[in-house]
Amino acid sequence: MGRVTIQDVAADAGVSRSTVSLVIRDSDRIPSQTRDRVLASMRKLNYVYDQRAANLRTGKTPVVGLVMSDVRSHYHAELSAAIESALQAHDLTMILGYTHDDVRRQGRLLTTMVQQRVGGVILMSAPAATRPLDDLVRAGIPCVTLGRRIPGAAVDHVSTDNVAAGRMLGEHLRTLGVANVALVGGSEHTSPFQERKLGLSQGLGLGGEVRGVPTQGSVEAGRDGAEQVLTQWPAVQALVAYTDTIALGVYHAVSGLPAPVLARIALASFDDSPEASLLSPPLSSVSTDPQLVGAETVRLLIGRQDDPAGPAREVLLRPRTHWRASTLGRIRGGPDSVASESPARA
Repeated sequence: MGRVTIQDVAADAGVSRSTVSLVIRDSDRIPSQTRDRVLASMRKLNYVYDQRAANLRTGKTPVVGLVMSDVRSHYHAELSAAIESALQAHDLTMILGYTHDDVRRQGRLLTTMVQQRVGGVILMSAPAATRPLDDLVRAGIPCVTLGRRIPGAAVDHVSTDNVAAGRMLGEHLRTLGVANVALVGGSEHTSPFQERKLGLSQGLGLGGEVRGVPTQGSVEAGRDGAEQVLTQWPAVQALVAYTDTIALGVYHAVSGLPAPVLARIALASFDDSPEASLLSPPLSSVSTDPQLVGAETVRLLIGRQDDPAGPAREVLLRPRTHWRASTLGRIRGGPDSVASESPARA
């Protein structure tokens, strides 16, 4: 017997071809008894739906590619899960690839997605990539960039407002008497790193100094970066980790400091993962809302599929702050400092 077709399934189940198509698309228009009969016929005949053939007929595919740097941080894991959930709500399937900030690896991933004619791409671009969207544009594949800006690219973009996040944290540290801050972690060639550093400088004001210490995204890299700061800049008053994952390494680096030195160093971070409040001392962190970022990213992508020629749009989401004892207790010297939380602002 040759390849089983939808028509074969319809004949076996005693229904129309369109009914089988609706069952395949999981439409709620089909009665459950009819659905069960069609599914039984599909199993009996070993029918496999040819999605690629359907894509050729319609010019559309229900698959979206997500290209990210990695998934080592809690933020990236939460973000990818949020995007997948939002895509599922639109009956779209996600395929995921990691660049590890390697330009060639990113190029191969994007080439594969173009060849597979995905219905859209969500891209957190590798730092040194130049013109990474050219192939997508030529293929007419909608794209939304995530977190990291691509200079000169007229493309939809979603991110937390990193300048505001840094500024809010800088202002908080300034009120506690902090002037010398090290930003540990992140890639110096990405827009979020530069924006957070700029925001910290703005928040600290004219008397403040921010030194960037770029590292890889691992706990070990955070530890090494913090140790470098403590060795080379004795006047540092605050260590700000680029992510909560980096913060774990920072905590390890300061754990052996003499008590008088440790008491004057504030610790803070970006992300505000659930584990941040469980550290000792609880970690002050700026929430970057991966659930909201993921939902907004998918919203823009769906909109771009419906309006491919419209102007590029940008969504910057306001961060939220959670101040805890790692800043309040260290600077003020009170182990029982009460955490405060500022609500998100429009």
